[in-house]
Amino acid sequence: MTLRPAALALALILSFPTQATTPTASAQSMETVQLAQAGIDAYIHGDFGRAARNFELAGRRGHRLAQYNFAMMLVRGETTSDDANALWNWLRKASLSGLPDAQYAFASLYDAGAGVPPDHRVAAKWYRKAAEQGHLAAQLAIGHLYLTGDGVNADPHRAARWFAMAARAGDVVAAHAGL
Repeated sequence: MTLRPAALALALILSFPTQATTPTASAQSMETVQLAQAGIDAYIHGDFGRAARNFELAGRRGHRLAQYNFAMMLVRGETTSDDANALWNWLRKASLSGLPDAQYAFASLYDAGAGVPPDHRVAAKWYRKAAEQGHLAAQLAIGHLYLTGDGVNADPHRAARWFAMAARAGDVVAAHAGL
């Protein structure tokens, strides 16, 4: 349980905007970051309603981690939405912003057919984007798709390359497979 707040805090720090083009944009960005931080604080203290409101508001302002956190709260049943496609919409926004965890989760929806028709080609696209940023689970997932030929042309050499990257990153199973 103590890892979840720490992971949220680390992700917030890593998503902090590095520059803004105008003082207004800078103030807006800081206000948005403060909303996202307030969401994390509320989440840590078990106030899921306030956390969800802050994540949703910061997410609407383009904060990619807030978008992802709101989507994950939907997945875990910690909040709800009147929008039947809310999970897909929020994960898509965070994925398009380049957040690897969101890209992996978005790919997983298509890989498993969770709330969307299964589409291994779409899953492969998003797994690849996350894997290229070093996301370990995405490296394993895209490697598996290349091994099986689901959504991509089967290519055992590409599969081995992704599995080897995962092994170098510390995946024990990939390392013991001798890749």
